[in-house]
Amino acid sequence: MQGLKALSKLLRIVAPFILLFLLIIGLGKRHGPLPALGNFLHPFRGVWVPPDDELKRLDQIAKIPGLIAPVTVKFDRNRIPHVFAQNDDDLYAVQGFLVAMDRLFQMEFMVRAGNGRLSEVLGSKTIDLDIMFNRLGMREAAVESFELMQRDELTRKALLAYSRGVNAFIATINDRDLPFEYKLLEVKPIAWEPVNSAVIQKVMAYNLTFWPQDLLLSRSRSRISEEDFLALFPANPDVDEPIVPKDTKFSFTPSAPTPPPTEFQASTNAILPVPTPHPGNGSNNWAVGPKKSKTGYPIVSNDIHLSLQLPSYWYEMQLTTPKVNTYGGTLPGAPGIILGFNEKVSWAVTNGMDDITDWFELKFRDENKYEYLYGGTWRPVVARDREILVRDSKPITITLRRTHFGPIVNEETETPVNPLIARGLAMRWGALTPSNELKTFLSLNRAKSFKDCKQAIETYQSPSQNFICADQSGEYGIIHQGQLPVRWMGQGRLISDGTDPLYDWNSGYISNDQLPKLIKPARGYVLSANQPATGKDYPHYLPGMYDNSFRARRIKEMLDEKAKFSPEDLIEMQADSLIIVARDIVPVLLKSLPTETKWSRLEDAALEQ
Repeated sequence: MQGLKALSKLLRIVAPFILLFLLIIGLGKRHGPLPALGNFLHPFRGVWVPPDDELKRLDQIAKIPGLIAPVTVKFDRNRIPHVFAQNDDDLYAVQGFLVAMDRLFQMEFMVRAGNGRLSEVLGSKTIDLDIMFNRLGMREAAVESFELMQRDELTRKALLAYSRGVNAFIATINDRDLPFEYKLLEVKPIAWEPVNSAVIQKVMAYNLTFWPQDLLLSRSRSRISEEDFLALFPANPDVDEPIVPKDTKFSFTPSAPTPPPTEFQASTNAILPVPTPHPGNGSNNWAVGPKKSKTGYPIVSNDIHLSLQLPSYWYEMQLTTPKVNTYGGTLPGAPGIILGFNEKVSWAVTNGMDDITDWFELKFRDENKYEYLYGGTWRPVVARDREILVRDSKPITITLRRTHFGPIVNEETETPVNPLIARGLAMRWGALTPSNELKTFLSLNRAKSFKDCKQAIETYQSPSQNFICADQSGEYGIIHQGQLPVRWMGQGRLISDGTDPLYDWNSGYISNDQLPKLIKPARGYVLSANQPATGKDYPHYLPGMYDNSFRARRIKEMLDEKAKFSPEDLIEMQADSLIIVARDIVPVLLKSLPTETKWSRLEDAALEQ
């Protein structure tokens, strides 16, 4: 009896220590998606410990490796950084440092997404996304584009300096200073590579161009007659307000590629019957020329809409050297200013909305699918395995298969994470072509005239954009710029026959001199709102996921209302909320209502609204 009492007394003494020991172990381990609470809530390095004072961090700028001369950074009352350097290398290094100071996790997250490496830090919930981006070939396309960027001195130096600045900031971080997201996920920032800027560009191209409408149109075509299909979905519809006015005469006659003699009837088994409503994104830009400007100079407006996210896609700042003085929005992870102005030139950009994604139905030699028929000969499918690391789980291995068109993103038995990605079809996507869009924007930062602006835009490829440029002399205009394939009427609208070269992109791309543009028009303004670039008379076929012209019509209405505009007038236009489609339709709906019906109080209120 005495022994049991002694043991009980000992347990009462020891139990709290055992529980404390178990609690410490438990707090030190992750539990599913939750972080280890011991580290997360640590009193000296946990989530509630603020990072070092910003001024103390800015002192580290002088220690950026390779800095040639002193750099001054000033923050205005909105905390927008203004960087004053004596040379380009220092300018972009400090830009990389500052953007990383505020947006490091955002930058790394976009790179991990593009590289198909989210699951390394987020676990099994993002495996499907990683599979998709790996199969799309985003990383390979970014590497090829980076190799192109390295051959240009302007972009090569900017990327190297920017990367040096980002890594200089990462080097200042200790456990205490880690951004919140890293503490939540219990990971450390990875070193920044210059190629990452190319990866981010491809991620943006995915966001702005990856709407494979041919899959949905093919499903509709399989269910209705050709006559009804063309009535509902005309290949070259007339539009109320294209970017280039409908009465424009074009002085060129391109050589049209040969269409196939009969329509290809695609199988719709590859298409998932999932409704995909438009996300509601839409950008606007417009400019008034000197004759419609109260200032005597052109005034440019850019109302940029992208999917709402926190933090924003954009980061506002000024970059200045003896040769560059530019202000506007930069994309975190890329050097230079993407949207903005300098002392001589202003430029504004909206999405061109062109279709640069085609899907090809293949005919394989046998069930192994190692070869596919093209132009009467069998071509090999290039296959290779890729390992995807998964946090708190075993790695998975996927097979990447590629044709000369491009990748086969999903196998026939798979359910893609994006319902607009076909199963078992080969994809040709213009954004996978090597390109150097950064050169365009760095050149725009340095432009001195509309001519310089136009030359800078000529190297731009993907995604297609509507560029507005204006300079101090009064020159201004809008250019629908991108690498757009020359197509026969209707090519790429539906799933294409992968055995027939007539469906391939064999006719090159529309030359810069034949791309839609409107320079200093007599009406005194230019505008775009993601609507078609041209009317039916444009000699080339331009398919796309264009928006209807309601927003463009509204902008035109407002620009026609006044003889002259001030900058404040254009700011007021950006806040306009009148919806033309509602103005057009509501009276028709009201007229259709019974006139002698007695409405309830709720119905009366609805009618009044």
